[in-house]
Amino acid sequence: MILQENFDHKILDSSPVWGLTSTPSWGQIEAMFNKWIRPYFQFNRQERWGAVLLIGGLFGLYGLASLFPKRGAVPAPTDQGKSVQVRPYSYYPSPGQSNRKPDLAPFDPNQLSESEWIGMGIPPRTVQTIRNYLEKGGRFRSPEDLGKIWGLKPADRDRLLPYVRIRSEIARPKTFFETKRSGNSSVNSERARSITIDINRSDSVNWEALPGIGPTYARRIVRYRDRLGGFVRLDQIAETYQLPDSVFQQIRPHLILVNPGPIRKILLNRVTVDTLGRHPYCNFSMARSIVRYREQHGPFRKLEELLDLQQVDSAWWMRIRPYLSLE
Repeated sequence: MILQENFDHKILDSSPVWGLTSTPSWGQIEAMFNKWIRPYFQFNRQERWGAVLLIGGLFGLYGLASLFPKRGAVPAPTDQGKSVQVRPYSYYPSPGQSNRKPDLAPFDPNQLSESEWIGMGIPPRTVQTIRNYLEKGGRFRSPEDLGKIWGLKPADRDRLLPYVRIRSEIARPKTFFETKRSGNSSVNSERARSITIDINRSDSVNWEALPGIGPTYARRIVRYRDRLGGFVRLDQIAETYQLPDSVFQQIRPHLILVNPGPIRKILLNRVTVDTLGRHPYCNFSMARSIVRYREQHGPFRKLEELLDLQQVDSAWWMRIRPYLSLE
């Protein structure tokens, strides 16, 4: 019995269990580290070069950002014609500036530059939309017109509306000439109602005499008439680029068409693809089909032969027929 107990005691002493009878040696810890942890910190040649390039690229971007100048203050007009400094606005503010809004002052949206719009917190894409609107003859006539700009957020619109000052809204004393002119306003309005113009023989100056027609609309109407070759109907005026229907209805009583008008004809048997394709009622695809048909079947003997083309329908043919001729 005594020999059996001594034998069991030696077996327990010779089989240590970590955490129970003994602690692991440094050699055992190092073996565990080499087996389970060291492989995650070993890199081959390609991985080491990748890490070097990544770190170098990050430092390069940081240095490149320091080369860009900081945005400066942007002036904005006031009621007195003077300018004030608008605090620069950033589209990517730092966390401490995320809730800051640019300072605002009264302004006329018809007179602001791109930098001034941006300085008030309007995105560049929306600023470009406003610029295109003004360059094509548009105008802000009331503060509420800001809401018509595509892409302008409702929050920005509500933020800017209290500061909009259209030039005509700014109160100022009338001069002597303005007072005299206002006294004759009834005479001028009566004269405007009596104006009539021939739509095919009037120049841009005559068009500007009509109510609602300024230099931009006048130039567009004359240019469209020249591209057509002349007007054959009064309602063709409404086809002018961006001419509002309200303006057309306002000037329609002042328009006359003297027949026969000086219509410039297209010689169907001689016209080229380039010339026919530039007519407002045609396009280059249609022009190529017409010229190809003429080359395959010979000269047109009558205008109605155009209806034999698959692309031509009766509505289009009736529209362009007054501008076509065989000789």
